[in-house]
Amino acid sequence: MRELDRQAALQRSRADAAAVGAGAFGGSRQGVQRAEADRGLQQVKADTLSKLLASGFGTALQAAQNAGRLSGGLGQAFGTLAGTTGDIGRLQQALGQADISQLSQLGALRQGQSQAELDAQRQNLLQQAQEPFTRLQLGQNLLQGMPSASIPSTFQQATTPGANPFLQGIGAYTTLSQIAPFGGSKST
Repeated sequence: MRELDRQAALQRSRADAAAVGAGAFGGSRQGVQRAEADRGLQQVKADTLSKLLASGFGTALQAAQNAGRLSGGLGQAFGTLAGTTGDIGRLQQALGQADISQLSQLGALRQGQSQAELDAQRQNLLQQAQEPFTRLQLGQNLLQGMPSASIPSTFQQATTPGANPFLQGIGAYTTLSQIAPFGGSKST
């Protein structure tokens, strides 16, 4: 706007100089020319201002639309992230339930192994307690002259608990994990 005012002032000076040269300075014709130049200046200012405002509005509108698209993209990204987080939570819950199930099964195996060990200890203690009576019975049978056919079954071996399949699996895994793959040498 300042540049337009400066150009208009230069044009007025030229018009005034031309009017002085023609001897018409200060007349009505000069006033009409000045009014017409001022009206033209105002028209140019108004056109320039409207173009600037329209350009600014268009730029602002485009920036707002870009911001809206960006916000939509961010919303979609957050939605995807929330879905992924939900999937991770469901997976973690399923894995936790599987862990609890495995721990329960391992506890049952351990309890069965412990019970087998206790049963074997009890059987061994009973055999130890019965051992003097077994000897007496054997001696009595020998004195009567009637050896018993059940003498070998009278003395039983110590009872040992059965093998634990879980511990056998752990042992097999440990042995296999120490073997190098494809027949290579084991590195330490």
